[in-house]
Amino acid sequence: MNARRAIAALVFVLVCAIPAVALAETVVRIDVEGVRRIEADAVISKMTSRVGDDFSLQSVDQDIKAIYGMGYFYDVSIDRTDVEGGVSLTVTVSEKPAVQEYVFVGNKHIGEEKIKENTDLKPNTILSDAKIKENIYKIVKMYEDDGYFMVDITYRLEELPNNRVKVVIEINEFKKVYIKRINFLGNRAFTDEELRKHMMTREGDLWSFMGQGGIYKPEILLNDVNMLRGWYLDHGFLEVQISEPVVSLSADRRNMFVAVTVEEGPQYYVGKLDIEGDLLFEKESLMKLVTLKTGDLFHRGKFEESTNALRAKYTDIGFAFAEVTADTPTNPQTRIIDITFKVNKGKLAYFEKIVITGNTSTRDKVVRRELSIKEGDLYSGPGIRRSKERLMRLGYFDEVAISTERGSTDESVSLLIRVKERMQGSFMVGVGFSSLESFVGTATISHNNLFGYGTKLSLNAEVGKFRKNFQLKLREPYLLDSRWIGTLGLVNSEQDYFQFDRFDKAISAGFGYPLYWDVEAHVSYGYRSVEIKNVENQAALFLTLQEGRTISTSTTYTLSRDTVNSPFDPTDGSRVSASVEWASEYFGGELEFMKYVGQARRYFPIWKGISIMVNGEGGYGYDLNEERLHITERWFLGGLNTVRGFPLRSLGPEDSSIIATDPGDPASTLTEVSTVIGGNKYLQGNIELLIPIVKELNIKGVLFYDAGNALAEEEWFALDGFRQSWGFGVRWISPIGPLRFEWGYPLHPRDDERTQNFEFGIGTFF
Repeated sequence: MNARRAIAALVFVLVCAIPAVALAETVVRIDVEGVRRIEADAVISKMTSRVGDDFSLQSVDQDIKAIYGMGYFYDVSIDRTDVEGGVSLTVTVSEKPAVQEYVFVGNKHIGEEKIKENTDLKPNTILSDAKIKENIYKIVKMYEDDGYFMVDITYRLEELPNNRVKVVIEINEFKKVYIKRINFLGNRAFTDEELRKHMMTREGDLWSFMGQGGIYKPEILLNDVNMLRGWYLDHGFLEVQISEPVVSLSADRRNMFVAVTVEEGPQYYVGKLDIEGDLLFEKESLMKLVTLKTGDLFHRGKFEESTNALRAKYTDIGFAFAEVTADTPTNPQTRIIDITFKVNKGKLAYFEKIVITGNTSTRDKVVRRELSIKEGDLYSGPGIRRSKERLMRLGYFDEVAISTERGSTDESVSLLIRVKERMQGSFMVGVGFSSLESFVGTATISHNNLFGYGTKLSLNAEVGKFRKNFQLKLREPYLLDSRWIGTLGLVNSEQDYFQFDRFDKAISAGFGYPLYWDVEAHVSYGYRSVEIKNVENQAALFLTLQEGRTISTSTTYTLSRDTVNSPFDPTDGSRVSASVEWASEYFGGELEFMKYVGQARRYFPIWKGISIMVNGEGGYGYDLNEERLHITERWFLGGLNTVRGFPLRSLGPEDSSIIATDPGDPASTLTEVSTVIGGNKYLQGNIELLIPIVKELNIKGVLFYDAGNALAEEEWFALDGFRQSWGFGVRWISPIGPLRFEWGYPLHPRDDERTQNFEFGIGTFF
């Protein structure tokens, strides 16, 4: 009986299934009607229904929603037609018009170009009401940022032939609204005036129309609440409550009033201070990191500073995930807060991987070789900071950001290095100007990171009335991927020194090695051919005897330390160097001498980008054959990089001789002539005050004071022998390299000296 029932049920199911199978229909064709600008294939691509699939009402419903969601159509419908072999689907759309142009009307305060720059309303696109409304909101924000809070913006459509429209956006600006007054309610410890000083939002005044003073910006006002709360917390008000500012509009809609309610609460003082937990250091040494002191008013800034300093103490020795929390019980009756810092050192962590991003030109290995840490090393806070300093000093990057995140285990850290590259290569042809020789033609080709390998190459040329200089420099910081530094230099120059002409041809090659992360030692060999020609008849005898060609070959040993924070625009750090040059006939030259040069330069940051540079340097040289140092090796001061305000090579000892007025006539009268012959020693000092003018464009102003002079063998330094000058200038770190324009004024000029000297320089600052 049961078997019969089972068979009957199976037969029933099969019979019922036959009509369902028979009713399944195949989509054999899909057509699109009503499209004019949108491709039919683009519509079909949005559909789930496909030729060859089974027809489904659910799929058709989804298709209508998907096509409508494209935003190009007012209406979408899909009709079904039975055809041989299945069904045909016809998609009918009502296409939105195309926008021929966007027109802005009534915008007086903000120009049309600026509106277009800050919106994405483009002509020859399909009309989208949503996009228009989205961009109207952007325009409203632009006006609000400038204080126009009553601006009213609407739009209308003007129909054009061929299903096109013109969108007219009408702007009613009304008048600018300024904050008339900021009032505080409930404040007792601080006056309204004191609190206003700690807000970015300002009250308007007579000069507000010239800037951003008195402009209401909601997001800034909300941030002001946090700044005010921080001010109170820095003065012991732990329970302070500051309400959201209430903004009201005057009856004439010209002014705004801001009201801020403050509930100060009691003021707390610091009680007991203690440190507990994983004390890997003497508690006394850890307590020195806590800047809060018992009996002082609680100060949130010092509290956070202390917490961070304690944590850094542990992260610096490898505990990357060390945590420092604090128990802070308060006593409202005594108004005392006790603070116990609790240290949880966690586990020692190691660098699992170092990920570098943003270096589109610079190769990874160039970045990695400057790091003081590597994968597998114990986590090191000082190593991270030193690595960032080294990367910034390369001059390849405008920004270097280093962050960490947990690795694959609790004992590993991933280091993320994000760099923003600056333009490295430059080619510049220009014209400079100086008071001495008027116009100077210049050309510079340079690259600080050749092919992304870190090689520095520069080729400079200067052509003026009194000079023709050509110079090539090459520096390979990692020669053949070793720690050795390779340098090469070529010089070909002609200089007119008024009483003689000098022609130099020189080549130098050297090697260096880093002794420490900021200390380098170098040795180089140099070959120089110098010819003194066209010596004036009225020149001193010493200079006359120097006429002709001289070959000098020498080795130079240099030790330097560089800790500045930027190679182009340093504001902090120092550069110190000392060198010894030994020239000898043993090296193939004609001259034999020793020269010693030392330099120390320090940069001090002051406030908001303002900095001071202090430079001191000096040199001493002597001939090994107990003669006067040859004129080609003597020091002359004056010019853009020594004592400004004096012409190039114009400062130094003079030599006097009695000569015939007419050398061709033995009977002519005698006269005394003087010639600047340079010194075998020199000393100079420079002080500069650097002030940002346009920070975004890297333009700075400079005020300077210079002093120095060069002396002969028989002389020694005295204060009254130093020549002094002061001046000012403008410096610009342009996309093509550093430029400087400086005016120098001698202090106590002599009768035959200029009272002003202007110079223009390319390539390096002082």
